[in-house]
Amino acid sequence: MKNLIKLMVMLIPVWALSGCIMAVNNVNKGYQFPVEKNEGVLLASITQAGFGARTAISSTYYFRNIETGKKHRISISPSLLPGLGSNSDFSSDYGKVVAVNLPAGDYEFNSWRASNNQVALTPGYLLPAGFTIEKGKATYVGNIYAQIRSMKNLFGISVLGDVEVSFLDKLQRDLPVITSLYPFVNNQNLTVKIAHEGAWPIDIERLKANQAQ
Repeated sequence: MKNLIKLMVMLIPVWALSGCIMAVNNVNKGYQFPVEKNEGVLLASITQAGFGARTAISSTYYFRNIETGKKHRISISPSLLPGLGSNSDFSSDYGKVVAVNLPAGDYEFNSWRASNNQVALTPGYLLPAGFTIEKGKATYVGNIYAQIRSMKNLFGISVLGDVEVSFLDKLQRDLPVITSLYPFVNNQNLTVKIAHEGAWPIDIERLKANQAQ
């Protein structure tokens, strides 16, 4: 399985990953669900550990509206300034909570990217991780966790090597942070739908088909 993961990860320049991706911002602390709009909120936490997690590596997670095809992303970027690498929402883990307002409908996470401003890793073959946004509801899709590993380059220097991404149920840890940052979340409007339990799975059939070509 590890060999398959290495095969499906491509090392590419960061500039090649730009495109028509809609960057979504967190809702503000005073947000209220608009009565006149068919809108809900995506809740998640993004955390990362390992090589450069607090100081150098940015991670981005891409998702889309299945009906319209509209693309979105959520991300985490550690501070590059000395002494400011621990700007985290959590005491023991490095990461943050995100809350994004979206039209109600079905969505799926379909890719990720990890970069250090020079090169980036992105997977080639992932099974989609789906979730649904309901009108007037805040949907918690889990903790998106990246374990970052290094490798040695030709000069013996440690560089970005590979990344394993998982979806975890960390609601017990995340909820106090969520309600502190976003008071509109409560027992009546919170729904939990973990996008996928465990490591983000590879689409093995699609990978094998590509290798056979």
